[in-house]
Amino acid sequence: MELEIQPLARKSYVSGREFAPGLRIESFLFRAEDGGLVRADILAEEAGDFEIPGNLICRWGQTVKDRSDPEANARKSAMQSAEAVFLALFDEEDEAAAEGSAAGAPSAGTGEERALLRHLLALMLERRRVLRRSGRGRYWHPKEKRSFEVPDVEIVPERLLALQDQLSHIIEPQTA
Repeated sequence: MELEIQPLARKSYVSGREFAPGLRIESFLFRAEDGGLVRADILAEEAGDFEIPGNLICRWGQTVKDRSDPEANARKSAMQSAEAVFLALFDEEDEAAAEGSAAGAPSAGTGEERALLRHLLALMLERRRVLRRSGRGRYWHPKEKRSFEVPDVEIVPERLLALQDQLSHIIEPQTA
């Protein structure tokens, strides 16, 4: 099964304003109070006032690019989104470790959930040649010049189906 992260939304999750080329966008992946995972893309200027309605899993930023060729850009944007989520899953953990856990700060998702997301995204990005395997559980990202330790996770159908249901708003199953 191939997982494809949905590309950048066309409108702000907060204000509903259309995204135009050149605008800075902040994306949030969080667990909503109903238990589902939600991706919210908002204008960078709205990020300071955005209250996450749940527990933050990761956050990343990007600049809106011109969408003159929608089909080609959709495929490229989906891969860039998967890569951005993968990097954000590690960056959020690095920031939390550097700052120490703040009392009352939202949880960054369960460890098991994050490990499964990292594992699946690493496999997909390796297949798409964005990451290179550099040993058991280690991946190299040439563009970022970074190494990532991705724990092996047993992928059982129940966990995969549960994750697929939870990610229905940000990940679309795609047959290869």
